[in-house]
Amino acid sequence: MALDINSKTSWWFVSDHHMMLAHSPWYETHMIGYGAGDSIERTYEAYMTYRWPGFIQAIESCWKKTDKGYKPQRYPVPYLGMHGMSRDHVIYSMLAFKEGVDTGLISMTKFEEYVDGCPFIIGDNVGTIMTPALWFWMQLMVGRRIGNMYYVIELISAIKNVAWNKFLNLFSGINYGKEVNQHEFVPIFNQDKTKWTNMLIKAYYPTYALKLAAHMVSAVHQNVLTRWTKKILMKICPEDNVLIKSLLVGADGLSLSDLDKATFYESMTCDRWSGQLNPVYNDRPIYLVSSRDGADSTCNDFDRDYVLAMCKIKAV
Repeated sequence: MALDINSKTSWWFVSDHHMMLAHSPWYETHMIGYGAGDSIERTYEAYMTYRWPGFIQAIESCWKKTDKGYKPQRYPVPYLGMHGMSRDHVIYSMLAFKEGVDTGLISMTKFEEYVDGCPFIIGDNVGTIMTPALWFWMQLMVGRRIGNMYYVIELISAIKNVAWNKFLNLFSGINYGKEVNQHEFVPIFNQDKTKWTNMLIKAYYPTYALKLAAHMVSAVHQNVLTRWTKKILMKICPEDNVLIKSLLVGADGLSLSDLDKATFYESMTCDRWSGQLNPVYNDRPIYLVSSRDGADSTCNDFDRDYVLAMCKIKAV
């Protein structure tokens, strides 16, 4: 698992200007508004994989100093009608800052300034407004007792979301969580599905939210409530999503089958771990990187390196 920050021919590459982990064909000139949609998430995960300090610094550069601390200032997603950081960006920023504290790159005082500077109205859209769960989680991340409310809120949320997905699975025919082998995945695009199917797909608690919840609950102090929450969330974990499983059960709790899946996994073109290889549920064009013309699939093999790192497996 090696990072080549100078490579620009690999599918995943480090932006010279922003120092974020971008991916082809979202080149430098299109970074903001295209690759920026997932850039903070991807850059945090790249730090967890490669431990290059530049990734933490890149995420710090997305926050502006104010009188009250630091607040998010860039990486909007205008093609989704969103101007300002989304909650996802804020959460992955906080996860990165916590790692920065743990590895000595950021002081706890500065981390508290990031938490205190983040406004309730992060941006202009619904997805950029602070939720109570997020606020309590951020307080918990910096060790404040009031943040303990997060444990209860997240457990209730997990029960509700799992029950809802199970309910939808009873009559939808979609079978959320059922995946095919990555070599066999061919998405069925939304225009080729019925309006009823598309409506049901949108009603599910999505996989990217499950992954985010798994990251959040894994980053705080572990207790009986987090153990219950993780056990409940596992009930809707896609069957081959070893990354989410590693967050919910830990690397030591993975089965031999899961470890085999991680070991022989081949890197794919989209954020495979935020979705699922269910052709009815997922219409994102996720393909093997090795099948894409003009992309180096052997260098900066990020999403494969990431799952191997989280599963504590040496690259083969």
